[in-house]
Amino acid sequence: MPYPFWSAADAQSMSMGVFYNGATSSGGTSLFSHLPCNYFPSGSRVHDASKALSVDEHGSRDLNLHSTGVANQEIIVIDSDDDQSENPPLESSHGSGIPHSFANAPSMSMGVFYDKATSSGGTSQFSHIPCNDFPSGSGVHNASKALSVDESNADSSEILKKLELFKKFDIVQDPSDHHYVSNGTSANKPSKNWSKRIQEEWKILEKDLPDTILVRAYEPRMDLLRAVIVGLEGTPYHDGLFFFDVYFPDHYPYVPPQVYYHSGGHKVNPNLSPTGELRFTLLNTWQGRPEEMWIPNKSTMLQVLVSIQGLILNAKPYFNEGGLQSLSGKPVWEWFSHGYNGETFIKSLQTMLFILQNQPMHFEDFVVGHFFKRATDILVACKAYTEGAQIGCVRGGVQDVDVGDKSCSAYFRKTLHPFIKRLVDAFTEIGVEGCEQFVPPAITGTSTTD
Repeated sequence: MPYPFWSAADAQSMSMGVFYNGATSSGGTSLFSHLPCNYFPSGSRVHDASKALSVDEHGSRDLNLHSTGVANQEIIVIDSDDDQSENPPLESSHGSGIPHSFANAPSMSMGVFYDKATSSGGTSQFSHIPCNDFPSGSGVHNASKALSVDESNADSSEILKKLELFKKFDIVQDPSDHHYVSNGTSANKPSKNWSKRIQEEWKILEKDLPDTILVRAYEPRMDLLRAVIVGLEGTPYHDGLFFFDVYFPDHYPYVPPQVYYHSGGHKVNPNLSPTGELRFTLLNTWQGRPEEMWIPNKSTMLQVLVSIQGLILNAKPYFNEGGLQSLSGKPVWEWFSHGYNGETFIKSLQTMLFILQNQPMHFEDFVVGHFFKRATDILVACKAYTEGAQIGCVRGGVQDVDVGDKSCSAYFRKTLHPFIKRLVDAFTEIGVEGCEQFVPPAITGTSTTD
């Protein structure tokens, strides 16, 4: 039987260890043969360092081995509840019972090392081991954080899978964190016409929502809805997430829905109050022409959400301010608009951080997946803006050179710097790798407050 990989688990400190080497599973040669036995963890059953890959793969009555396929690669799992009497723990070169995990970097695509004991709150036993005791490419960037060795590759697949499977529209159960949960809780039963209209709204949303708007309805509370709108490219809101809670009053649709914005205290737009109120003609909360107002039996919730995305979270929000719409296109006012976009982008970043720290119920997988997927694009845009690029000109991580020559101000660039570090920390926390390269050296270690 070929020896496809080296596998080891410290039975004394963890319930299960999973370690695999993708390259050697396809025939690569182990480079562990030169290591003395005491480099391998207690319980690993490496009886001969020259045969490091033969870690009791044939199994025995006291070593329970299982093989399974994960991501087209085999993994050996060594259970920890085996009898240890016939195989006493090997001494580590750094002391007794210290679990080491090694991956053959030159011959592998990645190494995964997993210690359930420490991942549930235990203390790492690697903290006293010098970094050079871990092989190149093992993912141990700091010996005190040795247990974070490239778990991320398996985690990232799971995060992105959940994002891919996240439905644009779904019906959920628990509305307990909804802004309007205390509304409409009286014993008054809604009319059949009201219920029928809400169900029609659900059908429209399920059928026609764009990919950048996602909605959750509540089965026990048909009067409530929650939506997230993704900021569009070309705007100072790009890549951001903007959450709205909706309440359908008893007299809906003869009156418009009530909508609350989860601002985190940040005013990202003249129409969106930092206390959550919306000023919007379609909701009858701002003056406008009759055809712009809510029209019973014609206006819909989908129309409200699409209008918020396109008319409020737009490329030039400065002109959303009352009385300024007619000034759009005039040089002086465009200059003011350009400066306002810089302020808006900063507040959009603050909102990103707020949402990551306060993930709304039923959207947790989407929030993490969205920022995990777009983290690099966001940081690339921030870097471009600190170098003078115009807000909104970076699309999908690529700068649009055809967008005008209005570079960002020096004040904006200075203000943006600390937020890059905060974003790097937040993205790293959810498992995004390689973020540190975007932190300007001059501000490494600095931070800013909201």
